[in-house]
Amino acid sequence: MKTSTQTCQPARKFGNEEAVRMIYEAGFDCLDHSMFGGKPGSALIEQEGFLADMKKLRKTADSYGMEFNQTHAPFASFREGEDDYNQWVKPLIIKAIEVTGILGAKYVVIHPFFVSENKKQANMDFFGSLIPFAKKNGVSIALENLFTYDPDKDCLVKAVCADGPE
Repeated sequence: MKTSTQTCQPARKFGNEEAVRMIYEAGFDCLDHSMFGGKPGSALIEQEGFLADMKKLRKTADSYGMEFNQTHAPFASFREGEDDYNQWVKPLIIKAIEVTGILGAKYVVIHPFFVSENKKQANMDFFGSLIPFAKKNGVSIALENLFTYDPDKDCLVKAVCADGPE
């Protein structure tokens, strides 16, 4: 059995390469590289040189004998009624798929999203549009089961893929 953890918290504080070292020294075998967080214009995945940095990060992980077993793409992957956000985030998700291939991971986790109507079809269309990029980079898309916040009910409710059968 291999153990894995996300890179996001130590990487935010210490940088990606130091995070890999710390995770290795903590006894983990694998890495889940997190590419979420940030606002338009400030997300790390948007920065010039990011792909080169990811190639360097792969070499760092290799030097410790560690592998990236999966990555997490930016999320939320879609926000209903927020066209500017959606036009910003989708190219970053496509870039995250490319990064997943660079890091040698087999899976990119992309979160399904909640919309008020036709949520299953909206997600099918969105994820279907990503398949060519996944194939090109030799990775599979993994959907994470999630809940969402309902402001009208002031509580968490099931979202798309909140349980196995869906």
